[in-house]
Amino acid sequence: MKTLALAQGNSSVYRLQRRTLKVALYALLVFVAVMQLFPLIWVASYSLQKSGDLFGGELLRLPLHPQWDNYVRAFRDGKVLQYSLNSLLVVSISTLISTASTLVQPSAEITVRRAV
Repeated sequence: MKTLALAQGNSSVYRLQRRTLKVALYALLVFVAVMQLFPLIWVASYSLQKSGDLFGGELLRLPLHPQWDNYVRAFRDGKVLQYSLNSLLVVSISTLISTASTLVQPSAEITVRRAV
């Protein structure tokens, strides 16, 4: 009887430790998620503000009059479409080359020595 009570006591301690570790893990994951999302939210908020509003008093505030023209100007002046097409071209060519080399590799004769 004594060993059964001891085993049940260890079981409840084990469950408490697992639950504590699980809560700590979830807290850590939420913290990491917030740290990863904060810069994205900040950039999205800042992209809708006027040019000099970055150094204002409030960090994350949505402007009363969003400047959607900032995106039009970025696409036009920053040549985003041209750079995107260049990236698509480079990725397509590298994918074709790697696919072709994968198809050729099995037909190439490779000598492999057996380890003794």
